[in-house]
Amino acid sequence: MYILLYCEKFINSFSHLTSIIMKTKFILVASIAACSFMSGQNTPSRIIPGKSGLHAEFMRFDKNGPTFQGSPVLFDEATQRLSPGQGLKLGHEKDALGFETHRFQQTINDIPVEYGMMAVQTRDGKIVGQSGSWVLTSPKAEKKANISEKIALQSALAFVGADSYKWQNKQEEDFLKKK
Repeated sequence: MYILLYCEKFINSFSHLTSIIMKTKFILVASIAACSFMSGQNTPSRIIPGKSGLHAEFMRFDKNGPTFQGSPVLFDEATQRLSPGQGLKLGHEKDALGFETHRFQQTINDIPVEYGMMAVQTRDGKIVGQSGSWVLTSPKAEKKANISEKIALQSALAFVGADSYKWQNKQEEDFLKKK
């Protein structure tokens, strides 16, 4: 009799634990599905990877693309996440269909990156696509000049193949000032 009562309590507690475990598993699976759905909305539907050292050169978003926050978005292929790019806004155009194109120049430490340009296409405040070149890794660049003025002038003269600038000759400088 005691054994039967003990077995009944064990079965009841086991079924109660099973119920809790099943509810926990259901909540976990539902949470993972919801997170996947939410994060899936911000992953590009089409992507053309960038060349070595560059972010994706083309991204297209289907329905529910990321909200435009005033800068390009960068897609990390390893983590499948988006992050904002840092750049200087160069222009903004709107067409008759309601699409807007925002053009950006990439900057690192507020210094423009040559050829680092991105065009972001939006509609109704959501990014629908973007294309361009954006440097993936930024070198450790300093903001101050590392060469003297004299060396900079010599390098510039050598680059253009000149012996001197007009302003370095007193007569030429006076002539330039009269113009």
